[in-house]
Amino acid sequence: MASRARAFGAIMAMDGIGAAAGPLIGGLITSAISWRAVFVFQALVIVVIVVLSRKIDDPLPPDPARLFDTVGAVLSAAGLVLLVTGILAVTNGWLALGLLLTGAAVLVGFFAWCVAASAPPVRASAASCPPSPAGGSTIRRSWPAPSTSRSSSTWPRSAGCVSLPR
Repeated sequence: MASRARAFGAIMAMDGIGAAAGPLIGGLITSAISWRAVFVFQALVIVVIVVLSRKIDDPLPPDPARLFDTVGAVLSAAGLVLLVTGILAVTNGWLALGLLLTGAAVLVGFFAWCVAASAPPVRASAASCPPSPAGGSTIRRSWPAPSTSRSSSTWPRSAGCVSLPR
């Protein structure tokens, strides 16, 4: 757990640095070269990440008894796609409302599916993080991103709670 907490701390630090430096670097590239070059640089970063991530071993072996949750993955993805599409269609009033309500209903179905599952990807206990005097509000407010992989890992936010100082 200590290495997981350290990894989440490093990821959160890089997230903050990226959020601050990304627009500045993107603006610099756009001003110096072209707006198209920003996408080339993003593709190069993705290639580097893919190459470097091939050397990372999963510390938790897959649990053969726990299969991929296809229904949960489809419900989660469909609900989020409907919500985002509803937000993007906000100028088209009734369509947006219908998409938002349908997305919310599908996500409620996803959470009901998780509660009824024998090995749920989202534990109800993971939804609560004890308050931290040092902050960490980003992790506590993050959207529940379920793990639908075959590994025995659970909700990423529960691992994030471990990284918060008590």
